[in-house]
Amino acid sequence: MEQLADIMVDYGTLHKNPLGEEIACDNPSLEGLRVWLDDVPGCLANESYCALYDFNYICTEPITYEGETCNNGTRVLCEAKPPVPLSDPTPATTIKVLSYNILELNYIYWQSGQRERTCRLPYLIFENIGDVDVIIFQELMMGGCFPDVLDLRELLAHHGFIYNTPTVGIDAQENELIRLENGGGFTSSRWPIVAHDEAVLLAVYRTDTDLFSSKGIDYVNVEKTVDDVTRNYHIFGTHLQSRDGGMRPEVRIVQASEMRFFLQRLDIPANEPVIFGGDFNADYVEMPEHAEAVLHVMDVTVPEIVGDLRVTYDRENNTLISGDGGSWLDYVTYHNQHLQPTKATLESIRITDDPFWICNRARLRDFSYEYPNSENCRTPMQVIDLSDHYCVLGTMDFPLEPTISSASTMFRYYTVALHKNPSGEEIACDNPSLEGLRVWLDDVPDCLANESYCALYDFNYICTEPITYEGAKCNNGTRVLCEAKPPVPLSDPTPATTIKVLSYNILELNYIYWQSGQRERTCRLPYLIFENIGDVDVIIFQELMMGGCFPDVLDLRELLAHHGFIYNTPTVGIDTQEHELIRLENGGGFTSSRWPIVAHDEAILLAVHRTDTDLFSSKGIDYVNVEKTVDDITRNYHIFGTHLQSRDGGMRPEVRIIQAAEMRFFLQKLMIPANEPVIFAGDFNADYVEMPEHAEAVLHVMDVTVPEIVGDLRVTYDRENNTLISGGGGSWLDYVTYHNQHLQPNKATLESIRITDDPFWICSFPDLCSDKCVAPNNAHNRPDRLSKHSEYDCYCSCGIVIGDECEDDDECAMGTYCGSAEDGNVQAGVCRTLCDHPNMHCNSFSRCEMENHQPKCVCDLFVCSDTINQPVCGEGNRDFMNRCLFENYNCERMQSEEGIESLTLLGHGTCAEVQSNGGSYVRL
Repeated sequence: MEQLADIMVDYGTLHKNPLGEEIACDNPSLEGLRVWLDDVPGCLANESYCALYDFNYICTEPITYEGETCNNGTRVLCEAKPPVPLSDPTPATTIKVLSYNILELNYIYWQSGQRERTCRLPYLIFENIGDVDVIIFQELMMGGCFPDVLDLRELLAHHGFIYNTPTVGIDAQENELIRLENGGGFTSSRWPIVAHDEAVLLAVYRTDTDLFSSKGIDYVNVEKTVDDVTRNYHIFGTHLQSRDGGMRPEVRIVQASEMRFFLQRLDIPANEPVIFGGDFNADYVEMPEHAEAVLHVMDVTVPEIVGDLRVTYDRENNTLISGDGGSWLDYVTYHNQHLQPTKATLESIRITDDPFWICNRARLRDFSYEYPNSENCRTPMQVIDLSDHYCVLGTMDFPLEPTISSASTMFRYYTVALHKNPSGEEIACDNPSLEGLRVWLDDVPDCLANESYCALYDFNYICTEPITYEGAKCNNGTRVLCEAKPPVPLSDPTPATTIKVLSYNILELNYIYWQSGQRERTCRLPYLIFENIGDVDVIIFQELMMGGCFPDVLDLRELLAHHGFIYNTPTVGIDTQEHELIRLENGGGFTSSRWPIVAHDEAILLAVHRTDTDLFSSKGIDYVNVEKTVDDITRNYHIFGTHLQSRDGGMRPEVRIIQAAEMRFFLQKLMIPANEPVIFAGDFNADYVEMPEHAEAVLHVMDVTVPEIVGDLRVTYDRENNTLISGGGGSWLDYVTYHNQHLQPNKATLESIRITDDPFWICSFPDLCSDKCVAPNNAHNRPDRLSKHSEYDCYCSCGIVIGDECEDDDECAMGTYCGSAEDGNVQAGVCRTLCDHPNMHCNSFSRCEMENHQPKCVCDLFVCSDTINQPVCGEGNRDFMNRCLFENYNCERMQSEEGIESLTLLGHGTCAEVQSNGGSYVRL
C-alpha cells in the first residue's frame, strides 16, 4: 500500500511557452497558474479566448517562433482565477465526500467541451461546497483543463486540495496503462492521504468500450484533524460498468463484489468508517431492483436523500444531454460492517456557470481539442452545466467515541449419534484381529442384527454376538460386526504431465433435510470409484455434510485412505483449530488426492441467496497444490474445488456469477506462476443444457475453458435415468476446467460417468405423511415408495412426488396434481404442484406458494430501501417514499380484498408536486 510520499503530485513545474523561455509580455511575475494560447483559429488570440475557460486575461504578444498550429499572429497569456477560500471545516467526526463524474472522455470519442468544463470545475466546486473534505472523480481520462501544462490536479491544489492520487489504471512507476485507456478515476483531498491502494476491475462487458478502459477501485485512508481531534476515513471510489442491456447488469454485480473483496483484503478495523462512492451506474429510478442488488453485494447503505433533486443524470434539464426523465446513478454510501454514522445524508447537486461556448461535435481530424469557433467544429453550443452528471454530496456524522458490538455466536451443525460400543471394549466375537476397517451395528430395528445388515453398506460380515450393555437404542438382542471390503488395487498412474481430476457431488445432506440413503451410498463410494476409475489422481467432493458412511467411527476419508488416497483436506467451512463452523453448516466440500498435497488454502463464498438453504451452508473454495511424481518427473497442479449457489429463480444466477468472480479473485491472491496449470472444478450449478448463456457467463467470469466433452452421457444430473431423482430431461451442472491465463493443456477431455452398483435398499423419505397416506397403485415399480417396509422401517411419501410420471391425480402426493397436455403443461403426465394448475391464478405483483398442501397467492414483495427518498404519487393522493414501496403496498392492498384493481401510479414526486404540474396528473 502506498504511503503519502508516493502519491503526492509535484506542483513545482513552471508554465512556460513552447520554447521554454521565461514568461514574456514584458516578463510579468511568474506567480499564478498561467497558460499560453497560441493555436487559436486564425492565429489571432485575444482576451476572449481566456474567457472560454473562465480564466483571467494577462497579456497578448506576437508569435515569434514556429508553433504546431501558428507561425505568426498573436498569442494570449491566461491565468486561473485566484482560489476560493475554503470554508471552516466541519468537526473531525464529520466527513463530507463528493462524487463527481466529470465527462472528460478522450477526444477520440467526441468533443463535449472537455477543456472549457474542467478548467471551471475546481473554482465552482469550492464556491458552492466550500466545506467538502474529499472528492472522488470519475471520467478524468486526459487529465483535465490543459493536461500537459495546467491540469485538474494543479487547479485543485491551487484551491488547497493538495493531496491527490494517481489516475486508476496507470502504473505510477512506469506510467504505463494496464488496458488501452486509464480508468479515469482519482481522489482529491483537503486532508492528508496516509495510505493508498488501487485495483483495476476484472469484470467487464466484452462488447463495450469499457473493455478498453482500466476502470477500477481507488482506496484512500484520509486523516482529518480539527481542533486536535483526528479521525481516519477509509474511502473507496469506483466507476462501474456503463449502460444497460446484455449482461451489463450482471457485470456490475460482479464488480460490486470486487469492491467488497478488495475491502476485505485490506483488513480495516471494524471501529473505523468505510465509505464507498462513485458512479455505480445502477439506476435507482428506472431499475430499483438492480440498484438494490448492487448495493446488497457491496454491503452498503445509501444515506437519506435530501435536497430538491431526485436524479443525478437529468435528461430533461442538463444542457449537455437530452431526452426524457432522469436516473440516479451516483452514490456515496457507508459500509454496514464498519463504524456506522449517527446521521447521514446524500444530496444531488447541480453545479452550473453562466452560459459558455463549447464544441459539442467535430469533424474527424487528429482527435484533439477543437475551439468552439474552429471550422472543424460541427456543433458549437452554449451550455451551463459542467458535466452530464450532477455531483452527489455524502455528509456523515460519526460518534466521538466509536464502539462496535461483538460478533454473533457461531453454531455447530447437527451430527448423527455415534455407532460404536459405548463401553469402548476391544473387538469381541472371540476377539478377532483388529486389522481392517470395522464397525458395530447395535441399533437395528427390533434389535436383532444379522449378516444382512452388513450387506446394506456392501461391507463384509465378521460376526454376531449378544448385546450385553445399555445402548442408545437396544439394551438386548444381537449386534453385528461389519468390515469394509479390501481395497481395490489402484491402476498404474498416468505420466506426471497428465492429471485426472474427478468432481463428484455425493448428496450427503444432513438428515435434518431428508433421508436419501446417505450411509448406504457413501459407504460404497470409494470402492466403486476406484473399481471404475483406477488411475484417477485427485477427487473433488461436494455435499459431504456429515462425513460419510459412519461419520464418527468410519468416515469417507478413512475409506479413501484405505484405497491409497491418503491426502485429504478438511471440510470447507470448518476451522480445523477450533472445529467451529463459519455458518450454521459446513460447506460439504473437500479434496482427496493420491499424491502429496504440498499447499492448501480455502475461502468461504461471501455471496449467497438470502432466501435459500445455501444461506446456512459454508460453501466455499478448496485449493490444493498437488505434487505428482512419476518416473522421477514431478509436476505441480493447482486445483480449486467449489460448489456454487444451488437451484434457479430469483437472483440465484446472479449470485453464481458473483461466486465465480470470488473464485477468480481467490486465484489472483495466490500469485500462482503462469507456467503452472490451474484447474477449476466442482458443482457449478450452471446448467449447460437448459441455461447455456448463463453457464457461459459463469465460465467467462472464472476465465476458464471447458475441455472437449467425450463419452456417451451429455448430462451430469439425469432426471430420466438416475434412481435417486425423477422427472424429464437432464442438466450439465458439474465441471473440471482449466484456467485460461495459466499453462494450457496439449489435450483435454471431460466425461460424465455414471457409477452404479447392484440394487440396494435405502430409506428415501421419513414418515412425514398424514393418516391419508396410501401407497399408489404402481408402487411395485418404486419399492422405496411402499407404505411401510417392516425390515428397514421405511415409509411412503404419500404418493408420487413432483416430476414423477402419473396417470391421474390420485397417484400424486398431497398438494400436487397430474398434469395433462390439455392444460398446456410442458410436462404432461407428471405430478405438478397445484400452483401450476390451470385454474390457479394470481394477479399482478403476486406469486403462488403452497401452504399446508394448498396453493395460495402471496405478495411478491421487493426488498425496499427506507432511505431512498424518490417520491411517487399513487391513485387517491397517496404519497410513497419510492417506487419500490409503492409496488409492495399495491400488492398487499390487492391481497387484502378480492376483486380490487391495481392502484394507478400517477407521477414522480409527491402528489402535491404532481398536482401542481399543470393542475393535472401525469400518467407514467
